[in-house]
Amino acid sequence: MLVFIVAMIIADFVLGIIDSVVKRGEDFRFSRAGRRTMCKFIEYNSYLVLGFGFGVAILQPVGICSYTTSSMCGLGIAIVFEFDSIMEHVCEIHGIKNKVSIKRLLVGYIKKKYTTAGEIIEKVTKDEEGR
Repeated sequence: MLVFIVAMIIADFVLGIIDSVVKRGEDFRFSRAGRRTMCKFIEYNSYLVLGFGFGVAILQPVGICSYTTSSMCGLGIAIVFEFDSIMEHVCEIHGIKNKVSIKRLLVGYIKKKYTTAGEIIEKVTKDEEGR
């Protein structure tokens, strides 16, 4: 699981450099890129540890699933976030207009199921994208 996290983060790092430097002509700042990469590594390992903690403390004693399965579910959350980032970089590099996003699909599902909650989440995500 840790190797998979590292592979995804390295892929995002390299594709992000290609996207920003080659395609957009921005200046490359190793300190900023390195800091963001390390923050992602820490954050995604936190998802892994959180899944492990829920598994050991709650899910395994109740008999729902093992701590290994809950750790994989925690890592699955990180994969969803990182996949969107990698896909966005690849589409940008190749000049493809990115219209599909796992995040947008999840927000759409929540909005369909729970209208008020979906609108709140949609507003928050649009505010974050505007920054």
